[in-house]
Amino acid sequence: MNASHSDPSPLSISALERGIDELAERVPSDVEPTQFLRELLGLLVHTARADEASVWLRTSEDAWTRLTLSVSQRDGSLTSERVPHLPNWITEALTGNGMTVARFQEDSRSGQRITGPVRQAGQATGVLAAQFDGNTLPVPAATLVPFCGALSELTGDFLVQHELRRLRQERSERQQWERWETTLTSASRSTQIAGIIAHDGRALCQADRITVLQCSGQRLQAVAVSGVETLDPRSSTLQALEGLAQATFTAEGPLSFPAPELTNATTIAWDQLVSVAGTQAAVVVPLRHPRGGILGTIIAERFTPGTTIPEAWQQQVARLATTVTPWWAALAEAERSTWNRWFSRGSPTRSPRIRRWTVWSSVALAALIALAIIPAPLVIHAEGEMVPVERRDVFATANGIVETVSVRHADHVTLQQPLVRLRDPAIELEAARVTGELATVRARLSTVQAARITPVSSAAETTLRLQQLAGEEEDLKHQRDSLTRQNELLDAERAAWNLTSPIAGQVLTWDVETLLAGRPVERGQVLLTIGNTAGDWEITARVRERHVGHLFAARVDPNGLPVEFVSSTEPGRTLIGRVENVARVAEINDRGESTVRVTIAFDRRQLSQLRPGATVWPRIQCGHRPLGYVWFHDLIDAVRRQWWLWR
Repeated sequence: MNASHSDPSPLSISALERGIDELAERVPSDVEPTQFLRELLGLLVHTARADEASVWLRTSEDAWTRLTLSVSQRDGSLTSERVPHLPNWITEALTGNGMTVARFQEDSRSGQRITGPVRQAGQATGVLAAQFDGNTLPVPAATLVPFCGALSELTGDFLVQHELRRLRQERSERQQWERWETTLTSASRSTQIAGIIAHDGRALCQADRITVLQCSGQRLQAVAVSGVETLDPRSSTLQALEGLAQATFTAEGPLSFPAPELTNATTIAWDQLVSVAGTQAAVVVPLRHPRGGILGTIIAERFTPGTTIPEAWQQQVARLATTVTPWWAALAEAERSTWNRWFSRGSPTRSPRIRRWTVWSSVALAALIALAIIPAPLVIHAEGEMVPVERRDVFATANGIVETVSVRHADHVTLQQPLVRLRDPAIELEAARVTGELATVRARLSTVQAARITPVSSAAETTLRLQQLAGEEEDLKHQRDSLTRQNELLDAERAAWNLTSPIAGQVLTWDVETLLAGRPVERGQVLLTIGNTAGDWEITARVRERHVGHLFAARVDPNGLPVEFVSSTEPGRTLIGRVENVARVAEINDRGESTVRVTIAFDRRQLSQLRPGATVWPRIQCGHRPLGYVWFHDLIDAVRRQWWLWR
């Protein structure tokens, strides 16, 4: 190492000057302190040829941080460590007036060390040290000491500029928060304040999406989502968000996701949200009433792959929740104050009329309370039909006329068994034409080939005649090949007229012969249906769209809800099944009602008579709700809809 520490050339001194100039340009830029100090120490180690360079910075009254770079670190990364106690030479450099050069002897190492204070606004807040092993400096001290002094001044200037940028950023954020808090005063309902949180609060905490959920009893329901005006309760993303909020209902403080230690229910809810929404990181913060209880929950999400959860982001989301909690609590109290005053007004008297009114009022109140608190099973009625799970439609493969029908209703068929044969007069006519032309061309080709071997009187005539016959023969061969290809295509199309069964099963279509025999059909038209009646069966039911919400209210995923049903084949027996699938799209039935298709699975062994298309009447169990709502939920929902339209 010492061998390379010779007197500097003009090129090396210019390199030091150029390095200081480049570093000075970085002082006013918005660069992180670690990156700036890495470049500064790199300048000492790689340009000034120090064996080790370090910066000692005060982090608190009793703790210091040391950032070190040495020639042994090939990757150029800094070593950072906390130093509870300073060595004497750092204490002396901290109280000194400028850069000093001193010899050192530590264990087996000896050399010279240049140290000096780093000052911010006149206060010494750190020390810059450059260590050179050996007895001689690679650059004269008259050059190195001012160079290190300039680096010390640049370090102090950068720290001052960084502190100013941080203070300006904090001031800007504080002003932004103050402006946002003024918008909370415009909210007159808790749903309005939820919209302000979701739409305007997203920028404050640097979240890609914020979901606000309101607590209703022990259930959290989404009331506002960033960038969404109307919420669809059937949305899989919305259900996943509500599931995550419900899984963290009892949390005392903010929760960050992903996290290593989660309960089983919380892990399932988080994995569901990641699966349906692509969320990479999230913070869940409960909104707690000052007097106890939960007002709601805020879920902040980020979708950038590889996103981590910095502590500052969690603090911003928690600050958002802390800021809005008093406003939300006040609006919640204002919304329920009229009801509370209605219950608290008046006082008992001794008049018999008043006592009688009080008794009946108490009875009515007790009945209302009973209807409101006594749980009862909520059952949704539907109507459907019983069909095999495995069923296939047989489609017409071409435009034509049904020539023969080989099966009848309820016939058992095997795989690839012929069912229907079609015919197309136009195709048949075309096939006859092509066949005739092909025979004609083949006959002409045979004649030409025979003429080519017949002798001619003169040699000149022979040559000319052979050339003409050769050309004609080649042309006829092309015609023969083209007509042969056409004939093959027509044969393939005619072969497709024979429709076979795609599965082994039973013909489910009623009166197949009357329906199809001699009838014209179009390509893609459904001709009949085959079902595997020996396999599993299911119920395809239709539920009114206004009742579908109860299925999702019972649980996040309605699949698996218990079902009781009776069949028209055995009306005296109550059978059991479960919801297997709920369609995401509503359809209009023959009566003009908006319905949603629900598939119900059941054990076929419960029924002795399985008839395809048999009518069934399912009753879907949607959990327990208050007795009054169970009895009058259609009326209550209609009043709610009408009230919403009148508002």
